[in-house]
Amino acid sequence: MKKENGVIYHYGYYRRAGRLRLAGYVVLLLLVVFVLVTFFAFREDLTADHFRYLLRNFELGPHSAASSGDTIYYDGDRDSRFGFVAGGFACLTDTRVFVTDGLSVTTLSDYHGFSSPYALSSEKYMLVYDRAGSSLSLYNAFDRLKSFTFEGTIVAAALSDKGSFAAAVSGKESYYSTVYVYDKNGALLNKLSKYKYVTSLALSPDGDRLAVASVYTGDRGILTSEILLLEVGKTEPSALHIVEGSGVCSLAFLADGGFAALFDDRVLFYDSKGKETGSVLFDATPTHACLLPAGALLVYPSSDTRYELADCYDQNGKALYQGVALGGRFRGAAGDDAAFYLLTDRKVFRLSADGEEALSVEADGEGKSLLTDNRVLYLAGPSSAVPVFFEKAQKEN
Repeated sequence: MKKENGVIYHYGYYRRAGRLRLAGYVVLLLLVVFVLVTFFAFREDLTADHFRYLLRNFELGPHSAASSGDTIYYDGDRDSRFGFVAGGFACLTDTRVFVTDGLSVTTLSDYHGFSSPYALSSEKYMLVYDRAGSSLSLYNAFDRLKSFTFEGTIVAAALSDKGSFAAAVSGKESYYSTVYVYDKNGALLNKLSKYKYVTSLALSPDGDRLAVASVYTGDRGILTSEILLLEVGKTEPSALHIVEGSGVCSLAFLADGGFAALFDDRVLFYDSKGKETGSVLFDATPTHACLLPAGALLVYPSSDTRYELADCYDQNGKALYQGVALGGRFRGAAGDDAAFYLLTDRKVFRLSADGEEALSVEADGEGKSLLTDNRVLYLAGPSSAVPVFFEKAQKEN
């Protein structure tokens, strides 16, 4: 211990203070390195919008609770269409589009002005376009980000989780269809001009692959379908399939990274490279058919016109369920990686993607829609979306 200028120094504490000062510099250096590594590794995710997502439902009260699985209230109408964008509940009406969070607070409301509006939603973005016009808009959960107007009518569109999107436009120049692909900032990535009529587009969730379905009259005068798979940014296809005598209606990427094509008489399944892996030919004409993340759903009439039957197929065309009695009229479907969800005028069904379990709960499905945020299933009506749970469900044969 010593005394200098009237200040007493204790050698032990003095040395500890020096070590603590050095430790503080080391911690500060590690913090700077952490911030720099985080910034460069996750640059796309460190945005102002993501910070707003964090604050959207942030509460400091002692009784704060998670809102996923709660009833969501909003101001829609009977013809509304629904989806999820960045965890928010999106609603499209004839005049506007809006997003409501889990606490029923509106985070976005915009007048779209389209005569025949249609919406696509992904993990972070939403695309709204006019199926009878030439305009579209890209949204996140808070704002309209970009708007485009084309010379022609938009006949199909697709959206990825990264915000890149594709639009097929008819009536451009001398071509029957032109496909445009843009990134989330509105930069043109691809332009494909075709002497064919594009019927459907699909983008992989990561936005790296584009599937294009089109129809035309072949050399023998027969209706012919073409399926193209391209890497976004390239014009040469990585896979090309021609199907004669059948019209392709829609495309969708599946949970395993492959995709499926729905025709008027069959469903064809492809892997991530575009190689055909399976097919399902229709024994009869289904009343409804749709492609979901877990595979394909086909609905057929039964001998009793009050009821319908459902078949489900996995991502390679293997039959999972056949002839499931719906106990009513089919009203809609939704799906995720784990299950097919079916809505009738009387029930909601959950058919597991492994083909092992079929459950149902009583529900009034008139004028309502099913949708899922990949955690909770919702039954949405004109003014509210109610979660559907299967803890007390009835097992179906």
